[in-house]
Amino acid sequence: MSRPATKLVKAAPVVEPEAVAPEPELVASVEQPVSDPVPFSIPEGQEGWVTVALAVIGIAGGGALWKYLTKRGEQQHEAEMRRIEVEGLKHANHQSCDEARKVLEARIDVLSSRLDSFSASVAAIDFDGVEDRLDAIEKSLRKRSLK
Repeated sequence: MSRPATKLVKAAPVVEPEAVAPEPELVASVEQPVSDPVPFSIPEGQEGWVTVALAVIGIAGGGALWKYLTKRGEQQHEAEMRRIEVEGLKHANHQSCDEARKVLEARIDVLSSRLDSFSASVAAIDFDGVEDRLDAIEKSLRKRSLK
């Protein structure tokens, strides 16, 4: 492929624009005098109104607080009465528990004596002879199944 011919051209001189100074902008502002450095202070002569407002809030919240405390006291009293009742039942049922415990101990004694007699009979078994007998039975069963 052939390359296209290129021509060299002189560039025009660069002209820089004149520096333009920005025009000043007008900004409106209102200054407020700072007379009280605390933003939530109460103006003089109005302390009584604030006290009354706080008293109204306290009384309105006081009713709810009284209901809560009354209900909580009742619940604590009921819980204490239940605890006393349960403790009383424990002491009242103590005799019946003793009787049930004696019955269970008698059953345990019977079961332990049965276990002792069973373990004595198991100790008398000759397991080596049993193993030989099982091997003989397996062999005879294999012979029967092959026939």
